[in-house]
Amino acid sequence: MADISVKVLSIPNGNRREVFERQCGFDFDFFDAILPGDRALEFDAPRAEILYGRKVREVEQACASSHRKLIDSLSSSEDEWLIVLEDDAIVEPEFYELVLGLPCEELVEPTVLILGHCKTVKKNLWWQRLKQPEGERTIFCGLDFSRKYFINFFGTVGYAINKSAADLISSMPPNFWIADDWERYENIGIAILHACRPIVWENRTYDSGTGGPNQTLHRLFSKDFVRELLTMIRARLRQKPVFRRRNIS
Repeated sequence: MADISVKVLSIPNGNRREVFERQCGFDFDFFDAILPGDRALEFDAPRAEILYGRKVREVEQACASSHRKLIDSLSSSEDEWLIVLEDDAIVEPEFYELVLGLPCEELVEPTVLILGHCKTVKKNLWWQRLKQPEGERTIFCGLDFSRKYFINFFGTVGYAINKSAADLISSMPPNFWIADDWERYENIGIAILHACRPIVWENRTYDSGTGGPNQTLHRLFSKDFVRELLTMIRARLRQKPVFRRRNIS
């Protein structure tokens, strides 16, 4: 059985830690988030500006550096899986099944499991699922996951990553991509799979940690309804690739 660790990304001395500790019933460690101006911040800002066509904000650089440090720590450890949660995460009962079951999931493929999206609420899930069509499903720990095509830059409140994915990322130079650029990970051969029914939600009473807009996404009657509807139709007309899963024998 492989080993697994759970890390909760949190600002040191922040008031969210006590709230998180009260709601969790699993073993975890807080990971002190890198802040703008910290010496530990490693980010290739000039290269990122070329990639995105804009200056990447310092808070985005710090967020990307924090996640990179966590992923590097998995690559250099004996663990096979790492679960990363934000300190505003609210977990569903199925989360505990994942913590217990993932050590038995040994994969050849570099894989990231997205456990929940930021800025989402349960009542809008049906509309989000219509907008973001799913590919072929695969099962981890009795829970359904699938690829979601033609979306990127979605924030995550929790994800699990296996060692082979961490090794790929750690072999790359210092980050020049932001933490939400999941297409960048797919481009280097990592399968990004989403929980068909999220098992981690964001505490929407908190402000955005990156300083961006904090509006709830995937509302049916939003100003972007027509654009989102057309995007959904186009996505469903395209062919979807298949995630081929191979267990290590």
